[in-house]
Formats: sequence, C-alpha cells, structure tokens
Amino acid sequence: MVKETEYYERLGVTPETGVDDIKRAYKKMAMKFHPDKNPNNPEAAEKFKEISEAYEVLADENKRQMYDKYGKEGLREGGFSAHSAHDIFEQFFGGGGFSSFFGGGPRGPKRTEDIMHELQVTLDDLYKGKTTKLSVTRNIICQPCTGSGTKSGSSAGKCKTCDGRGIRLVIKQLGPSMIQQMQTVCSDCGGKGEQIKEEDKCKECKGKKVIKEKKVLTVYVDKGMRHGQKIVFFRRI
Repeated sequence: MVKETEYYERLGVTPETGVDDIKRAYKKMAMKFHPDKNPNNPEAAEKFKEISEAYEVLADENKRQMYDKYGKEGLREGGFSAHSAHDIFEQFFGGGGFSSFFGGGPRGPKRTEDIMHELQVTLDDLYKGKTTKLSVTRNIICQPCTGSGTKSGSSAGKCKTCDGRGIRLVIKQLGPSMIQQMQTVCSDCGGKGEQIKEEDKCKECKGKKVIKEKKVLTVYVDKGMRHGQKIVFFRRI
C-alpha cells in the first residue's frame, strides 16, 4: 500500500503509472513551467521545482520504493534544492540549456572551464609596468575524438549501475523500523553517469574527452594597473 501520493499528484499520474509515462508527464510539465519560459513568475518557478522533485524520486526505482513505503519522511536525508531541479531538466533533455528547446539557436562549440592563476607583482611593477612569463597547464577538448571520448565518434553510453545519474542510493536496514540511506558517487563511472567501452576509447585521451595542454604565456602588466585586476587570455579553437 502506498503511504503518500503527493509526488504522483504533482505529475498528474497514479501509483500504478509506469516509469515511461512518468517521464512523459514530467517532460510535458517541465517544458510548460520552466523558469526560462516563465520569467518573473515565481509560481511557475516553484511549480517547476515541485515537479522536478517528484520526478527525481519517482523515476528512480530505489527512491520510489522508499517513498511508497515510508513517504517523504523516509527520503528526508536525501535532500533536494532548486539547483537540482535544473540539473534534472538538463539530464533529461541532454543538457545544452533551455533555449535549445524553444528556438534559442544551436548549441555552441564545446569548451573547457576557465582557469585562474595569480601573478605576484610589486607596487613598482604596477607603477612602471612589467612583462613576464607564465607557464600554465589546462585541460582542452581532445581534437581526434572532438570531445566524445570514443574512437567511433558516438556518444558515451549511459552507466548501467547508476542509470546515468552519477550517484547511487544505498539503503541499509538498521532495525525493524529503522533505515539509513546515503547517496554515494557511482564507483563504476566515477560520478559521470556514462561509460565508454574499453575497445572504443579514444587512444589520445583514453576516453577522458580532454587532454593536458602546457603553454607559456607572455603577460603584459600595463602601467597603472590595480591590485586584483584581471588579464584575460582567450584560447582560439
């Protein structure tokens, strides 16, 4: 017997509804209430958070069983935030931002994260100006596989252990009426939610999608620069 039905009601489904229909219900409502489609509408933002919270639980077999048996009380240690609502949406639709689904234009080229280095200078350097060298090492998109990590060029497959979530929910029975649940990083995929077959891994990046690049930059500290001012370098693709 199901203890609570609130999550099912949020998605307009019943406890008997299969996971595929739950996904379809979430997709329809997420597209309708996404904050990017409803700017300055706090009610839509709250609705989006609520349906995402419900989907996170009902689309996961272990969490759904826990919810059906113990209700939200049994899931309270798992935690949920507004930020995870956007993570769930991007995971469901494959990332790329909301604008991609409403005519916002194609996704741009893949890029790695920005990195920051502190440069030690004296007051005299800021007054007179200075030219110095800076050695940096950063991850760049692997060109042979264009960031796919595979030799075939196909996308990495979903990790079967965590079902592509990157985390696993571990439930321990401590007693007749006591349980403990913990979220841990999936050991099989390292939290990435995807796996590449060994024989299909790119030889250059070994399936990591990025490679190390070492470069020596010439940094020009102009006269009159201030403490904390940033000098930005762009890497051409």
